[in-house]
Amino acid sequence: MKPAKLKRHLETKHPDYVKKDRAFFERKGEDYRQQQQRMINVTSVSAKAQRASYLVAQRIAKARKPHTIAEELLLPAAVDLCELIALVRYPWEGRIQEDFLFCQELTGRATGEEIFNVIDMFMETGNVSWENCIAICTDGAAAMTGRKSGVVARAKERNPMMIATHCMLHRQALASKSLSPELHSVLSTVVSVVNHIKCKPLQSRLFGQLCREMGAGQDTLLFHSEVRWLSRGKVLQRVYELRSELCEFIQNDKPTTAALFSDPEWIAQLAYLADVFNLLNDLSLSVQGRYASILEVSDKIKAFRAKTAIWRRRVQNGITDMFPQLTEFLDTNQIPAEIVKNTIGSYLASLGDYFNDYFTDVDTDAWDWVRDPFVAHTSARGLSGKAEEELLDLACDGTLRIRFGQRGHVDFWPSVEQEYPEIAAVAMRVLLPFPTTYLCESSFSALTSMKTKYRARMEVENDLRTTSCCPLPPSERGMFPGEEKRG
Repeated sequence: MKPAKLKRHLETKHPDYVKKDRAFFERKGEDYRQQQQRMINVTSVSAKAQRASYLVAQRIAKARKPHTIAEELLLPAAVDLCELIALVRYPWEGRIQEDFLFCQELTGRATGEEIFNVIDMFMETGNVSWENCIAICTDGAAAMTGRKSGVVARAKERNPMMIATHCMLHRQALASKSLSPELHSVLSTVVSVVNHIKCKPLQSRLFGQLCREMGAGQDTLLFHSEVRWLSRGKVLQRVYELRSELCEFIQNDKPTTAALFSDPEWIAQLAYLADVFNLLNDLSLSVQGRYASILEVSDKIKAFRAKTAIWRRRVQNGITDMFPQLTEFLDTNQIPAEIVKNTIGSYLASLGDYFNDYFTDVDTDAWDWVRDPFVAHTSARGLSGKAEEELLDLACDGTLRIRFGQRGHVDFWPSVEQEYPEIAAVAMRVLLPFPTTYLCESSFSALTSMKTKYRARMEVENDLRTTSCCPLPPSERGMFPGEEKRG
């Protein structure tokens, strides 16, 4: 096309892009090509999937069965595993109680509309008002957080005052997912080596034998899985521990890769990755558990964000003692920290930026009075006049101060709902929301172990209610004869 016509088209159809530079249009072109490739990937049938379908059809033909039997056998197995699990947290007899709400099968497509309809039907059947639901915590899937038809958007149509929380575990996993090109290359090499050995039973057995002969403390490698948040750190840790054995084992099959396990700079980067992902795993484990509040989890996230800045400053000064395996490797081999200083510094800077982007809403200083109303009651902001007066009355009550010391802030506020309803209601809106989907994840783990292919017809809701959640609520304790004597 002639330049004049291109220019006229740009000025008339895309006036916003007239002043853009060449780099902008090059990025647009690259985005377009990537979109085309993604569409090809989505709409194309995988060669392995097609081969699998042929093999299934061949077995059906050999068995002289009707071809529709594949739909009867395979389709239910694929659909029946689509389950929706919901848990709830509520005040009960002066304490916060966590309980299993329901486990419902999704018979159709797992869209936001379908998921919301299941929840809405449960609420309607149980005569539960949406006004009583003050918060909802989900992962970041489009079906959950979609702007128009996501579960959160539909729930807010029923209760506009509802608080929506994106699971902090998922946010942490997303924030720590991006790596610099150098470190990503190290991780890719590690995954490639692990798959090369673990995917072949003979190779795996021979490697285990070599490890035992060389006196290694471990004799197996671990698989890496993107959906298992702790796997990356554990895989890197195991590969770092067995680096000498791996170098010996793959030097014939993969000489180029084996040379990396003798490269001091590459090993230093591997040691650093093992250290930093162990720290991320520690953070992930610390925010899991029952009865965790947004206040506690936010504190741990804020502390980690601050640590990344400290670590970066210390690394720039040549200090690496916060990364023990890296420090041990550098000291043992008398290698200066300068060989990895820039790589570590740039990664820590980007890690801190990603945490800042994913946790922009983490600001809990305004809720210090919830943690300790007897010390921080003067710092409360945004309260109504009645609530502020109740907070002052509560702070001056010596009996309640003793109760607060015995129970802690999580169980203290439900116990004063009757006496100080205004300020307790504000505190409960802070304490009741789930900060993570930890209970859902643990329930799904129980579900997968219970509902196997041999128990595909099993209704798991009642069993999950027993195994995946909490002890009996206070009102049901003592309902069995002699229970108090046995306790």
